[in-house]
Amino acid sequence: MKSKVLIASAIAIACCGMYNQASAQRFNNTTPGILLSGSCDTSALPKTATDFLDKHFRGVKVKKCTHDYADATYKVKLSNGVEVEFGNDGKVVEIEAADKGRLSEAVIKEVVPSKTYKYLKSNKMIANVEGIEYSRGRVVEIDLAVKGPDTVVFDLDGNFLVIED
Repeated sequence: MKSKVLIASAIAIACCGMYNQASAQRFNNTTPGILLSGSCDTSALPKTATDFLDKHFRGVKVKKCTHDYADATYKVKLSNGVEVEFGNDGKVVEIEAADKGRLSEAVIKEVVPSKTYKYLKSNKMIANVEGIEYSRGRVVEIDLAVKGPDTVVFDLDGNFLVIED
């Protein structure tokens, strides 16, 4: 009796293995499951995002575009090294200049609240902005290419909060 159970178990395991192998071949050797992120065509971006890219990066090719379903964001890497992350609504969540690069004043002015822009401009920081991030939905962090404290933090209304390392 034990030998029949062992043989039946072995056959069942072998059948499951063949089924899983066939399933993997149908999905190009990937395991189907919950899709968390994947490559996307720029035509899948929200209109607000494509308008932003057309306005500020006309003629710059998109090197990579991914849609992160878990975070509800689109991440776009441009051929000039700039990386932009958009929310599902197409608004900029984060933008980073290319290595050792700076963001243009026009981009900064469009992405941050007007009070933040005025603060950066009046304190002669505008030419040193490397990145902007809307962090935790509560603050705007501006990364500067300067020695010493290099992150200026504002609330969502554009009010200065703190300078951090």
